[in-house]
Amino acid sequence: MLSVNATRFTPSSLVLMGIPGLEKFHIWFAAPLSIMYIVTVLGNGVILLAIKTAVSLHKPMYLLIAQLALSDLVLSSSLLPKMLGLFWFNAADISFVACLTQMFFWACSLSMETSIFSVMAFDRYVAVCNPLRYTSIFTNELIAKIASACMVRALLLATPVPLLILRLPFCSRHIAHSFCENMAVAKLSCADITVNKKQQVMD
Repeated sequence: MLSVNATRFTPSSLVLMGIPGLEKFHIWFAAPLSIMYIVTVLGNGVILLAIKTAVSLHKPMYLLIAQLALSDLVLSSSLLPKMLGLFWFNAADISFVACLTQMFFWACSLSMETSIFSVMAFDRYVAVCNPLRYTSIFTNELIAKIASACMVRALLLATPVPLLILRLPFCSRHIAHSFCENMAVAKLSCADITVNKKQQVMD
């Protein structure tokens, strides 16, 4: 009989199982998800185009909305194409590198969105509580600096996610999920994943 150590490996690809227990209904999830993805891409694309082309919208509030729209596009485009491939065509295989990449962009986009929401809340706070000084406080230059800080924060929080997965030996290739979610992938490991759990809580 093989020992546990003999079954450890680093997979070249993983298998997405979708929604465990509801595999035969995947096709029913595909249509609404496809519609939502198309609406998301078109809606955010229109927002970005409108803000880019209309000079009157080159103001801090709209620039924050543009950043949020861009972050939403990255988030949905990192998850949904593969998920739709799984639901429509049963394309369950995903390469290990693609899985780590999906995990990184998912974590990065979520972190970016939370940062932008916080900045938008502060922006509205200043606009309501100090309207006469709003334009001198919230300038386009300040928004550019804040956007850079948000991106650095997102990168710092998202980078450990795939790196902590990369160090693990695996005993299984089958992810009980529709996309490469951090803990769903970590649970495939034979090793201790306490560090992964702590990192998940920090996010």
